[in-house]
Amino acid sequence: MITLKLIHLQQRLQIYLMVSFLSSVNLGTTVGTFIAGLFIATLGSNYVILIGILACFINVAMIVVRNNMMKYNEQCS
Repeated sequence: MITLKLIHLQQRLQIYLMVSFLSSVNLGTTVGTFIAGLFIATLGSNYVILIGILACFINVAMIVVRNNMMKYNEQCS
C-alpha cells in the first residue's frame, strides 16, 4: 500500500515537472522576445546576431542548471 502511494506520488511529481518545464519554456520565449525587441528598438537591427548569440549562451546555461537540478533530485530519491 505504501509503495503504491510512493509510485503514485512519483508519477504526479514527474507530470508536475513536465508541466512546469513547458510553462518555463513559454515564459522564456515571451521574456526573450521582449528583451530582444528592446535591444533592437534601442540599438537597431544591426545587433540582431549579437542578441542571438547572447540568447544561445543564456539557453545553454539554463540547460546546465536544469540538468544539475534533475541529477540532484535523482540522487535524493
